[in-house]
Amino acid sequence: GIAGAANVGLVNLGQVIAFARARSRAMPQLSSSSAYAAGNTAMASPMRRLIPSMLLCLALLPAAAHAQEAGSRDADPLSEDLVPAPALSPGEVVRIQVEALRRNDERDLGIEVAFRFASPANRAHTGPLWRFIRMIRNGPYALMLDFHAASYGPVEASGAQARQRVVLADATTSVTYWFYLSRQTDAPYADCWMTDAVFIEPVEGHAA
Repeated sequence: GIAGAANVGLVNLGQVIAFARARSRAMPQLSSSSAYAAGNTAMASPMRRLIPSMLLCLALLPAAAHAQEAGSRDADPLSEDLVPAPALSPGEVVRIQVEALRRNDERDLGIEVAFRFASPANRAHTGPLWRFIRMIRNGPYALMLDFHAASYGPVEASGAQARQRVVLADATTSVTYWFYLSRQTDAPYADCWMTDAVFIEPVEGHAA
């Protein structure tokens, strides 16, 4: 978000500067004596046309940055394009899975997206997909499909292992989940972070 906004700002500011230089070169070249003799009228006219154009471009910078950031936030959490990739961090993988589950539909596309980011070892224990769907829909994982708020703890990483604490809540209850991830070494997921397991943090005074 912040980095993306900064990049938009730098690109557009560069265009503004280039535009200003081009307009300056196109301005009439007046000697200092003729400029003073004309009372700076000839020079002031093109400058009056140039300044509003520069101000308009500068005013659009925050809007462009905001539009890019909003577009990133509004990305479809059920998109077919959401697949494991080396560029995705552990925290991004967790958020993709959580948001996909939150937006699950009648075709269970959200659960399917979450299953895409389950590691091969995880899939061996929880798959195939129809079995994974049944596991999510029943028992303590069901809140993942119908929560009102999500709180993400910091990602704790060590080498090729990582974990993150996520608290999901609805109107009456909350459940704490621990996502455990690892960076894969084998094709086709080499260097991709994927979820190995999701454990439920026991509530004090209750059995796990």
